Amino acid sequence: MREIQAKHFSKNSCLIVFIMSHGQINDYIVGYDGGTYHLHDDIVEQCTANQTLQGKPKIFAVQACRGTAVMETDARKPTVSDKSDIVVFQSSYHGE
Repeated sequence: MREIQAKHFSKNSCLIVFIMSHGQINDYIVGYDGGTYHLHDDIVEQCTANQTLQGKPKIFAVQACRGTAVMETDARKPTVSDKSDIVVFQSSYHGE
């Protein structure tokens, strides 16, 4: 994600990110390094921080479970970046 945050996308018309991994509750993704990363804070935010992607569609396709069958609230701290030009696809709903 650091590479995407720093890359120059002026010649590109959009960004599509595919994530296939194990997941945990509250939109955490397990990385190849064994660490956990929050989908919105650690992945989406890195992409929206790139100024050359402003106003361009950013599509996220996520193939990962989202935790146990217990429903939890989806309250997080508000973000300051504009999310009007992104789409996130996830293969399961919270708890599955």
